[in-house]
Amino acid sequence: MSKEAYVSFKIAKLLKEKGFDWDTDKVYERSLMACRYEDYPMPTQQMAMTWLREEHKIDIIPVIRHSLKYAQESPFRDYACRVYDCDGNIVLSATKWYSRYENAVEAALEYSLKNLI
Repeated sequence: MSKEAYVSFKIAKLLKEKGFDWDTDKVYERSLMACRYEDYPMPTQQMAMTWLREEHKIDIIPVIRHSLKYAQESPFRDYACRVYDCDGNIVLSATKWYSRYENAVEAALEYSLKNLI
């Protein structure tokens, strides 16, 4: 059983700046001044990907690369993401590979929020 991966604070902040206003179970809370706080919705990565697709027609598609590692031929996986715009064009190819799926999704979310909205 796997746990849901939540976006980092950096992505939560970008999402809020770009208009993300969906209800989430969790929030990041940052102190601004003495007794003043600002909340940032903390969606799961999947929820953020869905919001991008539904609201901005940006699709993030994970890619898995299977390889053999070392001479013992033990299999391992690397992850990347492709990002597609509303016309189905690839705007970010799977060029940088990550050892964790969540890191690949986080990078694609950051790219999309900073460059496509």
